[in-house]
Amino acid sequence: MQILMLPRLKAETKEKQITDSGITSVVEKGLKQEKGVVPDDVDVSTSQGIVTLSGSLDNLLAKERAVRIAESIRGVRGVIDQTTVTPVSRSDEDINKDIAAALKQDPATESYQVAASVQNAVATLTGSVGFYGEKQLATRIAEGIKGVKEVRNNVTIDYLAKPTNTQIADDIKARLQWDIWINGELIKPVVEDGKVTLTGTIGSAISKTRALDDAWVSGVTSVDDSGVKIEPRTSNGAHQEQEYATRSDSEIKKAIQASLHLDPRVSAFSPDVTVEDGGVILGGNVGNLKAKTSAEEDAKDIVGVWRVDNLLKVKAKEQPTDAQMEAQLKAALGWDPLVDGDTITVAVTKRVAHLSGTVDSSFEKAEAQDVASRIKGCSRSAIV
Repeated sequence: MQILMLPRLKAETKEKQITDSGITSVVEKGLKQEKGVVPDDVDVSTSQGIVTLSGSLDNLLAKERAVRIAESIRGVRGVIDQTTVTPVSRSDEDINKDIAAALKQDPATESYQVAASVQNAVATLTGSVGFYGEKQLATRIAEGIKGVKEVRNNVTIDYLAKPTNTQIADDIKARLQWDIWINGELIKPVVEDGKVTLTGTIGSAISKTRALDDAWVSGVTSVDDSGVKIEPRTSNGAHQEQEYATRSDSEIKKAIQASLHLDPRVSAFSPDVTVEDGGVILGGNVGNLKAKTSAEEDAKDIVGVWRVDNLLKVKAKEQPTDAQMEAQLKAALGWDPLVDGDTITVAVTKRVAHLSGTVDSSFEKAEAQDVASRIKGCSRSAIV
């Protein structure tokens, strides 16, 4: 994700410069940079650091992207999303068919016991998964289908083990402490019957979102983060040198393994993790290119890590043929609302996806490559 910041200012004037009008200006600039994703008619207003977005978008992914851009701006205390989604018109039957195909085709979700039903372009997901990340990924895949106006996720989380409230609280504290973007000392979790309440202070809206995600460890049934207050002057991350120095290689390894376990893109593959003086080596096999890049990002987000050597190899257990991969990629580009699949030509040779054609923006180009990275067995994507 691109993190947009207000210009660095002198210490004695910095606080005065974080004005509502300044925040609005930077948010609008960030949205305009997403050419082909967020339209120009999305309106932005700010009051006491709370940003309100309004207007119409043609897909849920653009709606989510607009919120994330606004959250990432320095000085933003929260985002009220009043945008509406008016997607391209498609039959409920076609939308439902594509959601089912996308869930089955993605290596991370192909084994999920999740079903979808669609009525008036609203998709409802039902079934059960093993942890929160899997539930969120199912939502993300349904949102990524052209024509979907809303996703209602009624999927339940069926934990194999039921940890105690103390164990849950300890796991949350550990995740907050190891997240490089959050000062975990300032966030306190309280757990009762699997229900988590977070309190404390954090430096930005985007960091508050990360803290919410970090709280969803095994055994959690709900998270209330209304008690977390955003103060822009609060340090967001654990970037102080002394904090890096106190992390042993064994501690870093344990934290990375825990993070990989909670990443639905990676958890099924159990990569090997080696840590030497804060440098990380990832090894083993994963099922697609997306899992490889996700594992690297997870490792980089751990406090104390200064380098990651990604030696993971893409080797699917049941490797599809190039022709099968090509057909899957064409289908995925066709249902992705951020890509005009009709303008992109696809060819797969020796597990490498070759994309050619014309797109409207660099974001659409990057999205097409990301779609290719999620295809089972794809080891690399290339723009030709």
